[in-house]
Amino acid sequence: MSQSITSHPEQGIVGRALLISKDPIISHQLSTSMQRFAITAELCTDPVAAAQLVNTRKFDAIIVDVTLNDSAAHVLENVRGSRSNHNAVTFAVVDGSTRQLARRLKAQFVLDRDSSGAVLSNVFRAALGLIIRERRRYYRCPLDLPAKIALEGESEAPCKIINISEGGAAIQANVNFKPDSQVRIAFNLGSFFTIGSEICWCDNNRRSGLRFHSWPAEQRPNLQEWLARQLEQTLPERVAKLFTRSE
Repeated sequence: MSQSITSHPEQGIVGRALLISKDPIISHQLSTSMQRFAITAELCTDPVAAAQLVNTRKFDAIIVDVTLNDSAAHVLENVRGSRSNHNAVTFAVVDGSTRQLARRLKAQFVLDRDSSGAVLSNVFRAALGLIIRERRRYYRCPLDLPAKIALEGESEAPCKIINISEGGAAIQANVNFKPDSQVRIAFNLGSFFTIGSEICWCDNNRRSGLRFHSWPAEQRPNLQEWLARQLEQTLPERVAKLFTRSE
């Protein structure tokens, strides 16, 4: 089966970072260094609010100024227990008195508060591959792709995939589904996929969210490779070259 595939990937973003600090100077230095690698930073100055963000939002990297107070350190400590961010790349901003704390918290990268811009850039360059791989795990690629979907035991109906990730897809169809319904979706992304799925949500515009749960073993790596290519096409050229060298 041959058909055109229209994807609309978000351009130019390598990853999203949560930066937790009250120091405007270090916040500016870190944000500037991350911008060089197309990493966008969301600044949060309140560790309590940051802890809530970690539990409710997805970030590819989390940077905590552990010199703030014990609450800031607890944010870093709790990242691995969060549902969405347990694999996020972690950084601790330290001074002489908190360097041992960063090691105890098992931050993957340690940044000294007095580091120069060049040193910060070297650290983010070293972390780049990990950040891109983390984004790839959750990457949801916008699409406009014809597909076929069927409830268990029923005939196929046409639908359209409007975005897809390693774990599921969002579709639009002229069929009213109900959450928890079991379906099978078939589509072609250069190779053919037939995946058993569960309807997770529906809205009033006949859009539904699918969670993939049952597919032939060889199809999962094919989808992962396709998504990786789509994501890498969105990277700025200068960053893509660095990522290729770091793999």
